[in-house]
Amino acid sequence: MSKRFAVISSTGASVVKTVYAKTSRSIFNLDLIIVDRECGAKEFGKKNNIRTEMINEAEKNLFSDEILLVLEREKIDYVYLFFTRILKGNLLKNYDERIINFHPSLLPACPGLNGFEDTLKSGAMLVGSTAHFVDSGIDTGKIILQGFASLHSIHSAQLRHVIFSQQCASLYQIHKKLANDIPLFDVKSLTSELGQGFLPNLDSDSLSLYRTILNKE
Repeated sequence: MSKRFAVISSTGASVVKTVYAKTSRSIFNLDLIIVDRECGAKEFGKKNNIRTEMINEAEKNLFSDEILLVLEREKIDYVYLFFTRILKGNLLKNYDERIINFHPSLLPACPGLNGFEDTLKSGAMLVGSTAHFVDSGIDTGKIILQGFASLHSIHSAQLRHVIFSQQCASLYQIHKKLANDIPLFDVKSLTSELGQGFLPNLDSDSLSLYRTILNKE
């Protein structure tokens, strides 16, 4: 049976939208979008006929419980998180290592809402992105994939786009593995990209997407 995928978002979901626009539905498919407010992710779902649910419960535990009910009702296997609220309780238990967040820093450094900005302020020589499982902490879950770029090799005005491109490629590769029951931590026959950022353990297809988005082709 095909895996079913959901996105939980409180933003414009630009990473999801970009990957969706630049890839095939036979490879990158979404079955549900959950939002907590009016946002670009909701419009994206409606535009592309993806089932979209709004949950605006203020209390954290009740909010997570309502999300869990929707995910289980829709038989969702994996969840991609582009979200500004903390998830709690049975949602994390029932979806342990099935909710994946995409964070704009090299975790465990600079967790939280301003990961990219905090990295720049920190004086670090590298910026980067991290895909990780969601746990009860703030960006403390097991790391799946990271990309990085040197502050000395890329103009600061381009850094956000480099990180964005890394997140798109990471989402695409993770999705392909999950959809095809390939272990996330299998690094056989994968490639790397040096120069404008570095993404270890990318396969050639994900690397091609990274280059396309990075160069705005």
